[in-house]
Amino acid sequence: MPSGSSAAVTRLEACAGATHGRRPSAARPARLAAAARAFVRLEKPVDYQAIDDLPVDLVFMLLSPTGAGADHLKALAQVSRWLRDQAFVAKLRGAGSPDALYALFAA
Repeated sequence: MPSGSSAAVTRLEACAGATHGRRPSAARPARLAAAARAFVRLEKPVDYQAIDDLPVDLVFMLLSPTGAGADHLKALAQVSRWLRDQAFVAKLRGAGSPDALYALFAA
């Protein structure tokens, strides 16, 4: 985690940890009606001082409205399952288009 950031870390089995911002108004936007996810595959991996000491090239963002604790945890668990599946991770890294990435997540 970059120095100076105030975040907690959730360990995702056999993969990098996930940070959680600790500013409640920023972490859980009041106007968000449902949980939202975003995925980014970085062209050049970055050293994020991850738990496994590997550079980060796959980034997930989960946004949840206030009171969506269980749904947020379910979404986080899904991300964890995806990242533990090395064949799925290889497909994420090899997908040639946004449509191919979408198809992986929609399957």
